[in-house]
Amino acid sequence: MSAHISSHRDGFGAGFTVITLADAPDNPSAIGLAVLRLAAGETFAMSPRAETAWLLMNGAIAGKAGELEFEFERSSLFDESASCVHVAAGTHVRIEAQRESELTVYECANRRAFAPRVFKPGQVAN
Repeated sequence: MSAHISSHRDGFGAGFTVITLADAPDNPSAIGLAVLRLAAGETFAMSPRAETAWLLMNGAIAGKAGELEFEFERSSLFDESASCVHVAAGTHVRIEAQRESELTVYECANRRAFAPRVFKPGQVAN
């Protein structure tokens, strides 16, 4: 994992970049980590195989998780609290970038069903 991160010192490329897989034998945390970079107007959609959360690092996005709509904006990960969409395995998620945006994506092996959730800055401490 550290070799992969250090090879991206100038940032991650466009699209979905896997850093570590939740079920990798050398990953004792059992948490998958990826980075999703979208250009303005670009859409990303998927139904994850396990519990997954998308945390907006910077940019502006809108979308839908199941039937739950969301819209987030963040200019600084250092000065503003995070926004996040969190879903159970199999929940369809669509994210559209309203401007260039970067998200971190977290996956864990939980396959229990639960309603999609959205966390906005007022619910997350700085």
